[in-house]
Amino acid sequence: MHMIMKHLAGLNSVLLKWAVVPLLTFLLAGLATNKLLKAKRGFETERFKETFNESLEKFNAGDREGALRGLERAEKMAPGDLAERAGLVNKFQALGEHKRAAEVIERSLRGGPKERQTALNYARLCEYYLEHGDLENAKRVLAADLIARWPEALETVYVQGEVALKSAIGKSDIEVAMKHFEKSAALDPGHLPSKMQLGIAYWRLGQLEKAEPMLRAAWEKRPSDPVVLYHLGEVLRQQGKPEEARTYLDEHKRLTGLDQRRKDLQVQYSLGKYQPADLLELARIYGQQGEFAKAASTLRVYTRLKPADPEGQRELAQACLKIGDKEGARVATELAEALSLTSKPR
Repeated sequence: MHMIMKHLAGLNSVLLKWAVVPLLTFLLAGLATNKLLKAKRGFETERFKETFNESLEKFNAGDREGALRGLERAEKMAPGDLAERAGLVNKFQALGEHKRAAEVIERSLRGGPKERQTALNYARLCEYYLEHGDLENAKRVLAADLIARWPEALETVYVQGEVALKSAIGKSDIEVAMKHFEKSAALDPGHLPSKMQLGIAYWRLGQLEKAEPMLRAAWEKRPSDPVVLYHLGEVLRQQGKPEEARTYLDEHKRLTGLDQRRKDLQVQYSLGKYQPADLLELARIYGQQGEFAKAASTLRVYTRLKPADPEGQRELAQACLKIGDKEGARVATELAEALSLTSKPR
């Protein structure tokens, strides 16, 4: 049990990776509001862009606080434009201001159309707060929105378990969390996050024989998930299976390093502090993580910056094929072949 508690300090960075998805998805799901007149909208958009760009200039000049104040002013100028707010979230995240990013996300969600007011989106908001260590705000949204509006929804029950497990100190607290995960698993027998969290809960209770099959089942479905790899490796290590455990823990370490490099490159890109080679590296990381749509979009930016690189076109073609964009793949392949011919020595 001592060994289990020793590892709990490292859980904050890995527990939520399974379920958290980028909240910009729902921010971008709608476009600008129709409530404002076009002329006024155009004027406000220009003011927003000017303020937004000025804030980045302040950051580049070393005035971080000035940059943050500028971003806050910019948000007030884009009250109805979800795309602009998504850009603000990106910048706050890049500056490490996750609480401010969460506040923009929450205001955007609450001020958005009714069709975006779903249990899933409020659950994602809770998970965003949890991912960045803001347990109190996660509890607030859980109680005031999820439990109040969708008390029996799968998302509500699952987040109740996440919050309970995150807050858990002793055995009884963990058992409370388990009841929520058991209920969410019953609501949807195919809900792998519930089973994985149950495996983690059993591990925290020291019930390794119950934790292992659940984590193995999760690994079979998500073999590249760092959360699953870490906890399955720990369970096996504590069961006295060091060689098998090392396989999972080494892969967890590799993927965690890859994810950190991805975040670093995303920050550089968001702040405009990047070289074309950084985009190529970021696209390759997306590809390794199976996010081929992101790989393709990043490669399109790269090939615009480096139009004479046939290798970039080839990688773009491969990414397009992965997402079913046959026309994009054809065009990129033809460009790669043409560039290769022109680059050959005569």
